[in-house]
Amino acid sequence: MINKFLYILFLMIFLASCEKSVNWKLQHSVNEYLIVEGVITNEYLNHKIIIKKSFDDINGSGANVLGANVSVYDGFKRYPFSEDSLNPGVYYSDEKFIGVVNKTYSLNIVFSDEIYSAVSEMLPVIDYEPVSYIFDSIIGSYTLANYPSQFSSDEDAMYIIEIDRSNTIEYADSAYNVIHSVLYFYTLTSFDVSELFSPQTELVYFPQGTIITERKYSLTQAHAQFYRSLLLETTWRGGVFDLDQGNVVTNITNGALGFFGACSVIEKKIVIQ
Repeated sequence: MINKFLYILFLMIFLASCEKSVNWKLQHSVNEYLIVEGVITNEYLNHKIIIKKSFDDINGSGANVLGANVSVYDGFKRYPFSEDSLNPGVYYSDEKFIGVVNKTYSLNIVFSDEIYSAVSEMLPVIDYEPVSYIFDSIIGSYTLANYPSQFSSDEDAMYIIEIDRSNTIEYADSAYNVIHSVLYFYTLTSFDVSELFSPQTELVYFPQGTIITERKYSLTQAHAQFYRSLLLETTWRGGVFDLDQGNVVTNITNGALGFFGACSVIEKKIVIQ
């Protein structure tokens, strides 16, 4: 029995350590697809919809979609969105409004005589304990001590943790991308081996005086499946148990990609003392 266990362990280590160089010639797509990104939240603000075109080059960027007719309907009122003159392809609602829990929101986009739509319900978000932090005496800085759970039988959720070092002496003259770090975590009701054995992520360090803002977003099952399929192709890829590559889930009609969601949000702040 011990020999069998050692054999399986050796096989897992061997398979995990094997690397093969592949010359991959990317096949360019004949058609361009619309990529839509937008979330309605329970915050009083001008909500944002981003529309771009697909691209074939690795690490490339899609062209901004200009001149689209964009609106969101909540079952009683339609909210038109206008393009930001300083950020082409980014559309903001003409007026501020608050998303309401248990209400369904419909996105409508008209572009080049084509109609694209999506529907999403806003679910409530469950309260949570904010992240904690510990001091690493070897590094001489703080780091996060606990992260949101990867699995939950109760809800799907997304966490965005922003680490702001702008008020600290150590980072007073640093660039914005050095001062700010943004971390994304997902709690899903699905269970994936690729998630448990995903590549290890780098620890983020910060000094005393740093402000940590943690935001938790509710996710519908469809929205959670979108992030799961995206993670399987990105963050969770490169581990011991990779799955075959597949298409990322979308709720946008007419062949478009991306996702339109409606999320309730809870925000908490921590100042590192």
